[in-house]
Amino acid sequence: MNRMATASPPIARRATLVLALMAAALGRPSAPARAAADKADNLDKALNAHAARIIHYLREHHCKNVGVVKFRVQKGKQPVSFKVGPLNDNLPGRLELALSLTPANKAESPIGIIHDADRVAMSRKLPSYTNPAGKRGLFAQKYNLLWDAPSVHPDLFLTGIVSVPPDLKKATVTIEAFHPGTAKMDRVISFPVAMDRSLLVDLNESFQVSSRSLRRRTRDLNLDEEATEDAADKDQAQPTSTNSGDPAVVRAKNTDEKLLDFQILYDGVAQAVTADPNNPGELVVPEPNENQKVWIAVKSVAQERIGLVLMVNGTSTLYEEKQQADVAKNLAWVLDPGRQYVIRGYQQDNQSFKPFRVLSAEDSEAISYNENSGLIHFHIVKQGSPERSKSISDGDQSQQGNNPSSPLNISLRGLKHSDLARQGQTRSLAALRKAYQSPAHRSRKTRGFIVQESDAVEGAIQNDEVKNPVWVQTIVVRYYKPKGT
Repeated sequence: MNRMATASPPIARRATLVLALMAAALGRPSAPARAAADKADNLDKALNAHAARIIHYLREHHCKNVGVVKFRVQKGKQPVSFKVGPLNDNLPGRLELALSLTPANKAESPIGIIHDADRVAMSRKLPSYTNPAGKRGLFAQKYNLLWDAPSVHPDLFLTGIVSVPPDLKKATVTIEAFHPGTAKMDRVISFPVAMDRSLLVDLNESFQVSSRSLRRRTRDLNLDEEATEDAADKDQAQPTSTNSGDPAVVRAKNTDEKLLDFQILYDGVAQAVTADPNNPGELVVPEPNENQKVWIAVKSVAQERIGLVLMVNGTSTLYEEKQQADVAKNLAWVLDPGRQYVIRGYQQDNQSFKPFRVLSAEDSEAISYNENSGLIHFHIVKQGSPERSKSISDGDQSQQGNNPSSPLNISLRGLKHSDLARQGQTRSLAALRKAYQSPAHRSRKTRGFIVQESDAVEGAIQNDEVKNPVWVQTIVVRYYKPKGT
């Protein structure tokens, strides 16, 4: 892990638009060794476990090619929505992978899994599938499959709804199907998913767990339960405005300490951070204006050294890593108690970084968005016990041969299809499975909605670490909301 370079905050005015981070392919320092494979979180385990039953439904309905489109989410007492958080957008891709990886989708006669049907619909400005015209438009298109094959027309589409009660303790995932020529949604399967920290983040929920839990060598299962209780408490709190990450906004009553002060500065002026009354758990900051300088100032107010995985638009400010299912596996900035640091862009190597840049309104609307576009995530890790159990749930469902009853314990947040295609690993369903089940792709760097600029700025850092890191807190702040989301 790495300690960031210090810098003094600048000076100036206020804001409106999209923050785009510069990224160039400069050399990156060697990272600490990673686990051989990124294990699934609770939702991915459930998708892997139920993929065979979904494939059975598709075969029963004579489906040769299937697409997956955006899910609705109902959180607490809020209305059903397409705009709750990253989960709305990332669940289709995760379900696509689960259907491709399950041995029940036999390689000799596979059901074709369409890749990214939502993006095709968006590029062609199709209406939502919630109205008849949108459904007709979806079935009229031809789509590419996840593996190399001629483009196809879909036989049906899968979608669904994720329902989360106010206490956030579990989510209920209902997979639905719709067929051409009918307005009816057909229920395919419904299953519960125990809440964990990864799913909380996908719901744009902030949370914190206590130091007491780490001292008790608590299992990850218990940390997930405590994080869920804390997030639910936050959802009940009154909205509060702050310029400095005040504990009334980022902390709930059952936590024992504040860990981080932060400021989001535009031209040196700290912006007010407020709770969004329309989306419990999410904080918002005013949008920046074109060409404003955006800096993020952070200071540890913990009693000991902590690590910070700071993500903007779903990409880490430290070497542009993508978020892993367990954030503790990401590289982190190391913060010493009481010392202020300023992060001004993406660190490229130990000597340079690419500054944040704010796009114009026109360029912002032209961006290809991902599920984390417009979000800043402050993920905090603390030192844990080396003996602490790492089990996330009540068992480890590892792959055992090709038995469809043995679900894969593999993360579905893997490499993007475009990266695999460039490596020639999507020639067939078998090649796709091999690529995703291989641990080799886990530490590869992928890019989200990021513009690249050639010039790097000097900004040296030094290497350091937080030993045995444990993910203890996440703060979610939205700085930009793309139109139509």
